Amino acid sequence: MHYLDGSANEGRSDVELLLSYLAHVYESSRYKSWLKDDQYWGRKKLEGYPRLPDAVPPSLRDSKHLLDNYGLTANGRLQVKIDKIGESRLHLTDGLWVDPRLRVYPFSDESEAVCTYARDRGFVQRSEWMIDPACGCGHHGIDLFDIPMRVSMDINLRAIGFARFNALLHGQEKHLLTVNDIRDGVPKELESARRGETLYIANMPFGIFPKEDNERVSRTIAQDGGDRGISLTLAAFRAACALRSSGSDSSPINVCILSYSLGKSQSENKYSWELKTRAEKILSEFSLTAKELDFELLKERKLWRVNGKKEQDNPMPVSSLEKKADCIHTYQEDERETRSRQYRERSRQFEREGFDILGYGVLSCVI
Repeated sequence: MHYLDGSANEGRSDVELLLSYLAHVYESSRYKSWLKDDQYWGRKKLEGYPRLPDAVPPSLRDSKHLLDNYGLTANGRLQVKIDKIGESRLHLTDGLWVDPRLRVYPFSDESEAVCTYARDRGFVQRSEWMIDPACGCGHHGIDLFDIPMRVSMDINLRAIGFARFNALLHGQEKHLLTVNDIRDGVPKELESARRGETLYIANMPFGIFPKEDNERVSRTIAQDGGDRGISLTLAAFRAACALRSSGSDSSPINVCILSYSLGKSQSENKYSWELKTRAEKILSEFSLTAKELDFELLKERKLWRVNGKKEQDNPMPVSSLEKKADCIHTYQEDERETRSRQYRERSRQFEREGFDILGYGVLSCVI
């Protein structure tokens, strides 16, 4: 295994060679075909691991060997997924073949959605700091490279490894990355170090995952949001409030957290959201006043990913939660009947509480 650096190889650094070859693979017809279909099979068939293109331009032959040297390929197949942020910024993450208890989130559409939201509201343009409390493979640090100081955290050491590799691929040696459990808040060092307006951005649409009483280990580290789907979202919001309340800097924090929320239909296209109500209570605990606190529904986007694809309208009825039990990347075939029952029970409980829909949107405010 080699360490990724910028040392020259016949006039081109390892980073330049790798990016060139990754771009060649990503644009190949074989890889695009895999993205369209076979990636969704995960470990169910061999094609879950994408094959490299047969033809390699002479200028990229050294690059192909580098992929083996860095452990990115084996036997002519990628061991990682290549994805793209925006029009040109490639990055690496896990594929669906990886055990969900360890898997780094393999899709980028959600991060693109929350980054677009933050830009549209001017949060990115006026922020001097970016803090990402659940960074996964590091999407936000790559996409929001124009923010001078970027700090990314994740509970999953595997995710931090991907994020560090991706940061180096894009020349972001000073992008700060650390392992952290957001349920414990942000690291204390940030309270004294933060200076200037901050974008606190998180991709946290963790799903509703009912468990048996004896289940202690999450089935999917990058998706499990507890029995209501918002436990980690609320932890992230609480950490932002604690940072604003305890830190020595009084500059505003622009909060953008992509999340699910249970909701109650009030009238046509009007809803009340559990997540917003719970966020208001957290603000009150810290005696903070937020500007424009809202949970804004992303109506144009589908939700509730099953077998790699989001196909439900936003919002969706809670009765559709049961569809998650059919996800081959989360549950084994012999447990789907049990999981279907659990989801039906949760749906009925939510309906008794008055919650008839699940929404997918952004919890945002300025504190």
